[in-house]
Amino acid sequence: MLTFAQLLCQYMERSGISDAELARSVGVRRQTIFRWKQGLVKRPRFREDVLAVAARLRLTSPERDALLLSVGFQPEDPDGLVAEAEAGTEGETGVTPAADSPSDAAPDLASDPAGTPSELSSGLEPVSDSAGQPEAEDVTGAPGQEDTPDKRSARRLLGMAGVVLLVLLIGFAGLRFLNRPTPSPSPSATASATEVASPTDAASGQSVLVAGPDETLLLVAEFSNYGVEQGFNVAGRISEALMGEINQAALERTRVAVWPQPVDDGADAAAALAESGAAALVWGEYDSGRVRVNIAQPGSDEGPGWVRFLSSPGDLASIINIDLPNETRLLALTTLGQLFREQGEYVSARSAFKRALDLHPDEADTEALLHFLLATVLERGEDGDPAAAISEYSRVIPLRPEWVNARYNRGSAYLQRYYSGGEPDLLDAAIADFGWVLEREPAFSDAFLNRGIAYYERNQPGDLDHANADMTAALARSPNSYRVYFNRGLLNIRRDDPQWQSDLTRALQRNPGYAPIHSALCWGYALDEEPEEALPHCQEALSLDPAANVHDSLGIVYAQLGRRQAALAEFEAYLTWLRTLPPQALALLNGPLVEAWIDALEAGDMPFNQAALDKLR
Repeated sequence: MLTFAQLLCQYMERSGISDAELARSVGVRRQTIFRWKQGLVKRPRFREDVLAVAARLRLTSPERDALLLSVGFQPEDPDGLVAEAEAGTEGETGVTPAADSPSDAAPDLASDPAGTPSELSSGLEPVSDSAGQPEAEDVTGAPGQEDTPDKRSARRLLGMAGVVLLVLLIGFAGLRFLNRPTPSPSPSATASATEVASPTDAASGQSVLVAGPDETLLLVAEFSNYGVEQGFNVAGRISEALMGEINQAALERTRVAVWPQPVDDGADAAAALAESGAAALVWGEYDSGRVRVNIAQPGSDEGPGWVRFLSSPGDLASIINIDLPNETRLLALTTLGQLFREQGEYVSARSAFKRALDLHPDEADTEALLHFLLATVLERGEDGDPAAAISEYSRVIPLRPEWVNARYNRGSAYLQRYYSGGEPDLLDAAIADFGWVLEREPAFSDAFLNRGIAYYERNQPGDLDHANADMTAALARSPNSYRVYFNRGLLNIRRDDPQWQSDLTRALQRNPGYAPIHSALCWGYALDEEPEEALPHCQEALSLDPAANVHDSLGIVYAQLGRRQAALAEFEAYLTWLRTLPPQALALLNGPLVEAWIDALEAGDMPFNQAALDKLR
């Protein structure tokens, strides 16, 4: 029988739900989810937590009960679990491994913008932003989840509900030391400002360098001294500044401890994080009075499928002068902002990054980094502001003109702003930014995908051909990506290219439990006047996600099947959903057209001839 940690990892990878998003749904800290996945905490303490996990990951009844059994809780339906086992489900628990993991991101634009509209039944899915820090992302992105519009030329989803976040790793290539000698083995010669925690507590015998249940532990490693001069207590000074900011923020169950040995590279940092269950690790080196600092956080923990695009081993690099308390406070605020960002507390993260910028960092690279991080949290959350994020990314570019992450993120923010009711010229700007990125990084699959989506939305003469070329290029670089097949399938529906069926079938093979793929199949078959083929996919989309918005597609299908009253009910449900959105959504998302369909059906007419269906592509 698989362990709880193994099952949780498999189910989360299949669903594409991020640690942060699952933590918010269950009501625990993100680090608790990380510890469950790593096996650092063998089991949840409460049965309700396991049921909440199962509900958020949309597990089947046998999968839910297998998860309960793995931690020793009574299953909800013991007879059903036995029947499933006797039927010979796949593997031990019926988990079907996804051929490729969903990528956010969503963001978060995050993986989580609660309060934004539900996805359209066949919305395109850009990979939105690169929240540069130790996440392996989404956009993600940033800013998880899923769908942006649009299945027809006039249809846009306001609020860009749930874009997948692609977080790119930040690499500060210019900050590396030149001709570094072998570090001295004992970097700290001065008195310790923050006492180094002993490996175990004398009273309890428990390690004090392991995060407790629901505790946030921040570690600062002893710094390597590459100079020949006397060592400095860099770890102590950083810890002191970090603790001061934590106290000022009145954070509960948050602790700072010093890791008692130097960390030399990213692998060492990852090992320390895994061993301790810490939320972050500050580590680095110094030479001639200057300090290079890295802030590491648990690996690819923000969501399955988010990739590290740049190759630098450091998660975040900045230079501070160890003689200036202002600089250590700047580092502490940056660390705290990262922590808030990981926990989905975007308002607090914005405050921390703004306060760090108010300290006026001397280094242009540090200033660029802070504007970048501020931008990634400005576009996330219920009050996400893509216009403000664009402004911050635009401040990064003069400071670091060749930084691919900033251009890619700004292009994604332009797309997000367009989906929030912006003007079409935002698509021109997005296409320009993605083109700039691809000139420098021609293997970047997600930039091809997002540029293809921008062409699709702009829909000028020749744009659909450009979109097809870009999505095909993305597929050549990511041949197992369900998301690329999904997006190209929607594009081919608009192009009236029969290949849409093949693309969406391949997407479904790679992610069979993903409701938007069924929504897209419902839409495509409806436009091809094959209602018998469409109906099961409409129903499956609702079965997988009761909040899925397929009411307009399902209304067309029912009308084609001669079920007039059912069609009218679905169209009324669609209009009810539209009225929950900002006022401009009614016109942008075909509200008047749906009202005309209702009038026609009530008059006994059939509004869906081939010409009318072709206009919906």
